Amino acid sequence: MNTILIDCDGVILDWEDGFHTYMQSLGYFKNNITGFLESQYDLDYSVIRTHIRKFNQSNCIEDLPTIDNSTYYMQELKKQNYKFVCITSLSLNKSIQKRRLKNLEKLLGKDFFEDVIFLDTYQPKDNVLKNYANTGYWWIEDNITNAIVGKSLGLQSILFRNNAEGLASVSTWKELYWKIIEHE
Repeated sequence: MNTILIDCDGVILDWEDGFHTYMQSLGYFKNNITGFLESQYDLDYSVIRTHIRKFNQSNCIEDLPTIDNSTYYMQELKKQNYKFVCITSLSLNKSIQKRRLKNLEKLLGKDFFEDVIFLDTYQPKDNVLKNYANTGYWWIEDNITNAIVGKSLGLQSILFRNNAEGLASVSTWKELYWKIIEHE
């Protein structure tokens, strides 16, 4: 099982920090509450969703930094013949997709991924994950719902920087790396 299906935002790239910087540029500031973005900004869910979509379609998406040495550990796994398929709910807009690819290529090099599958913002990953059902591939995700779907489809789901009963979880890329290596 040398294929790793992987989410992008919140697993490879630090989308949330980029979003907070974007919101500050609009005059919004986080409160001290953790959790869902609407709670962090004291904004209605629909208002936050609008800002998320606008952020995803902005030039900011081209320059997101990595999370927790993600690219280092991904390159180490690649050296050990792991293949990566990125599944990202960013946008169906081709110019936005090119920005994401430019960001990933800058960090990981050209042709790092076997495939990058783009879904629209907020689009569930169920239908894409069904294509990999019962393969036993790794599925690395920070969204609990998507991780549960992957597990139910016979993938080896690992929840990144999140916890949920019945799911394997890790807090760092180093921990994730060793979980995968020691499993093989």
